[in-house]
Amino acid sequence: MNLEEAVAKAREVSDDMVLVAIPPFTWGSEARYIPLTDDFRVPSQIADEGFEVVLGHEDLITQLDYLTEKKVSKKTAAEFVAHYAVHDDWPAWFSDLKEA
Repeated sequence: MNLEEAVAKAREVSDDMVLVAIPPFTWGSEARYIPLTDDFRVPSQIADEGFEVVLGHEDLITQLDYLTEKKVSKKTAAEFVAHYAVHDDWPAWFSDLKEA
């Protein structure tokens, strides 16, 4: 699955899962949900495949809740999440999106 598909399924995923993807993070990056290890790390087998944490489930849902105010496509939602994951801030274009 890619990041766009993973973000679209975020509300169906268990709270203890973390979204990981292969950088650079874009809507098309290979992505999946995983549980972290007991010491809150990406399991070594998954890290060895190149996956890095995008966002934890709670943070992901929080960011997606902000998007409910706007009219966005699934691809735009994924790009929003990718930008937030890298920069710890919303993209400048967020304020340009039309209200829902």
